[in-house]
Amino acid sequence: MRQIILFLTFLLCFSGSAAAELESDFREYIQKGNHNYLEGKYEEALNFYQKAEKLRDNGYLHYNIGNCYYRLRKKGEALANYKRAQRHIPSFQDLKANIGYIKGERIDDIEDAEPFRWVKKVYFFHDMVSAKKLALISLILLGITLGAFLLKLFLHKQQFKWIALIAAFFFLIFTSSSALKYYEYTFLDFGVVTPDEIEVKSERSESSVTLFKLHAATHFQILSESEDWLYIELSTGKRGWLKRSDAAII
Repeated sequence: MRQIILFLTFLLCFSGSAAAELESDFREYIQKGNHNYLEGKYEEALNFYQKAEKLRDNGYLHYNIGNCYYRLRKKGEALANYKRAQRHIPSFQDLKANIGYIKGERIDDIEDAEPFRWVKKVYFFHDMVSAKKLALISLILLGITLGAFLLKLFLHKQQFKWIALIAAFFFLIFTSSSALKYYEYTFLDFGVVTPDEIEVKSERSESSVTLFKLHAATHFQILSESEDWLYIELSTGKRGWLKRSDAAII
């Protein structure tokens, strides 16, 4: 029994030291990336940021990677990383501005492929709050609803009933918004065109008919994948096949 306790203690100490080492490496990569970026060494900065990305999924880190790509004139890769950052820090104003710059510079006048567009009209906050925060708000509202209901039950005061009803109403709104984001992030895939120009084909072959052309930073939804090809759909409803190597998958 003593040996088991010692072994478990060793594992806990080892995992703690490993976590501290990873945190130290993450901070070091970020610092070196920031230093190189400020000196205009965008390739070097990108290299350090990507090393940090392997250690942690962080919105501001994706934002920094996007900035490096933008400085390197790779708008497609920049937009893809801004979109990744948007999932974590949707209300970050600099991020919104940079996405706007890229959209204004791209050749294809096509809106981003976004499901549930009606949600933005009904739930104005949907794109302003991250999925984690939506889930947290939902849990808080659920707690308020249950607490007010119990107080109404034991104290027999009518005001607690209305508090419970109002909290339950907002709970349903935030929960449905959170569920839609979870569905989008889990079951839907999106991508961005990276080369200056590509041809979208009717079939999974370079010799097949070209349906239309797309240019860097055009955003699309991925409907299916097959070998080295992606079957995509634009917000306009157009569909076709493009090579996986011509896209950055978000």
